[in-house]
Amino acid sequence: MPPVPRQKLTDYVNSAKNAWTPAQLAAPTWSQIYIELVTNKTEALNTPKHKNLQPLFDQCLAVPDIANFWPMGSAEVDAFVKMRGDVAHRGGQSDYVRIAQLAELELSVTEWVQQTDNALSDHVRQLVTPHRRPWNRVL
Repeated sequence: MPPVPRQKLTDYVNSAKNAWTPAQLAAPTWSQIYIELVTNKTEALNTPKHKNLQPLFDQCLAVPDIANFWPMGSAEVDAFVKMRGDVAHRGGQSDYVRIAQLAELELSVTEWVQQTDNALSDHVRQLVTPHRRPWNRVL
């Protein structure tokens, strides 16, 4: 495991906010602890803008900058998240969104997810199993 996620996992176990013991990190249960840590962090994520995603990907997967996976950078993703937040929280006070724009945004979100998934497959492959992918790339 890369140093940053390993340290976060150790800090999580050493905190008094869970039932895990440091000895359990040396046992096969470390993966359960890691899943719990990542689940807690992702459930606490409310606004998936780049500035909020960056620490999550760095601390959990040792990805220095998630925006490097997106050819268009983070500005387009952040703009979408802001618009979604405006519609969700301001309702009729937000700018009007047309159906054609929603269809275009749906395609963009699908593309961002595929780019992220493929890049993470490559990244995890380098960290864990250089001779094979942990999952198939999305075409």
